[in-house]
Amino acid sequence: MVDPKKEAARRGAEAMFEAGKDAARKLYDDVTLTDEEKKRREAARLLARKRKRQKWIAIAIAAVVALFVVMALVASYWPYILGLALLGGLGWLGYRRVRGALGKKADGGDSAGDEEAPTSERTRAAEKPTRKLKRPARLDPEDEEEAPAPRAKVRIEEPAEDPAVVAARVAAKNAERDRQIEDELAELKRKAKE
Repeated sequence: MVDPKKEAARRGAEAMFEAGKDAARKLYDDVTLTDEEKKRREAARLLARKRKRQKWIAIAIAAVVALFVVMALVASYWPYILGLALLGGLGWLGYRRVRGALGKKADGGDSAGDEEAPTSERTRAAEKPTRKLKRPARLDPEDEEEAPAPRAKVRIEEPAEDPAVVAARVAAKNAERDRQIEDELAELKRKAKE
């Protein structure tokens, strides 16, 4: 990864080096060139700047003409463009409707729509009353001699906790934490008064 400070310093040094080379070249030309050669170089430099400016003007004119052409096409064909957009929207809605009806049939529901049938993996998972956990089997120390070499994994089914019980447990923890904070705050206020 490149260090931004080092990269900035490197680029600054390169820019200063290029500026120094340009200044040295101009000084050398001033010393060694004749007046006629200086005028030719200046004329060539002005001609290059003029061509560059003309090129950018031509590009700007071409862009404006292209914009007007597009505007003219849209102005003359707007009913067709609007019709295509409307047709595409209707096609998209039809596709969504057909895809939804086919999805319900694949789940086993009828095309009228069976609200009781789960429509997604999340709702199917939420409706399961139990969850299956994989835990290693626990063996008594007395039975270890009879146990096989690798420990077998046993599937243990536990009933899922009731959401109301979980919510009550969380609320109790939050109340206890709030009580502790209020006690600490009261103690700090008491100390501050002393």
